[in-house]
Amino acid sequence: MDRGVEFFVDTILLAKDGGKSYVGYVNSGGSISLGDVFHVAYVIPRTIEDVRMERPLSPPANIRSVCLSVESIEVMRQKVQQLSHGITAIVRLAGEGDDLVLQGDWLSTA
Repeated sequence: MDRGVEFFVDTILLAKDGGKSYVGYVNSGGSISLGDVFHVAYVIPRTIEDVRMERPLSPPANIRSVCLSVESIEVMRQKVQQLSHGITAIVRLAGEGDDLVLQGDWLSTA
């Protein structure tokens, strides 16, 4: 499975207006920019034992179809146009399927 650019959702913040913001980082595949669209949400099962034993990542599980466009990216209280690999940010998404995204999920542009 080609995973495209992967964004890991560490925390989900609920705004006063009812919107959601996603705190996380790009894990692989390059970077994300305003207007990029995530098409898939999934979990990659991983345990402490997996990390300790340096096991490879498991294949994605609980795969859900979404269509979420990147509306804004905020890094260190600054709005940016692009988020590079490994930098933690607050990302606002718009579209269909935001109710399917859970803390600990991965979002993919593939």
